[in-house]
Amino acid sequence: MNEFVVIGKLRAPFGLKGFIKCTPLTHDMERIFLLKNVFLKGSEQALNIEEALIQNDAWLLKFKDFDDPESLIDLTNQEICVPSSERLEAPDGMIYFSDAPGYQVCLEDMSVIGEVIELIDYPSVNAFHIQVSASFTGSKEKKLLVPWVADAVLKVDSQHRMLILYAHFLNGLMEKDPLE
Repeated sequence: MNEFVVIGKLRAPFGLKGFIKCTPLTHDMERIFLLKNVFLKGSEQALNIEEALIQNDAWLLKFKDFDDPESLIDLTNQEICVPSSERLEAPDGMIYFSDAPGYQVCLEDMSVIGEVIELIDYPSVNAFHIQVSASFTGSKEKKLLVPWVADAVLKVDSQHRMLILYAHFLNGLMEKDPLE
């Protein structure tokens, strides 16, 4: 099976002519107009897009052969995907959650001190779960949660796969030992 990337979550039928409301999970609302088809998550069968509209912060999608609200019931709450080859590049200074594992963790002086384990979506803030090396801690490796906020993160360098953190913030986190 091909690799796919989720770009939206189908909600409920909209109107009587076979449209379904979709919550975009992408940074570019206009991208829907470039697509001819999408796939349901876990399926390689294409849904052909006949018409797409933007309404406020949602897409309204009309798929071929889905002509009334009843025909859309099985699509409700499903995620829609595109092949990874069609994934848009993340905007400057941003990364996709799936790309974060393996990023090097560095300080302002570019010294490498660890690695990103994952990027987590919390209700109030996204946070990097990182593994800090024993050479930095002075004793043993440590796992920390670093919020993606301006006081903690200097830069996310997607070209070099590096997360650059402020040393003073990281030292403050290590004193609190949040994951130990």
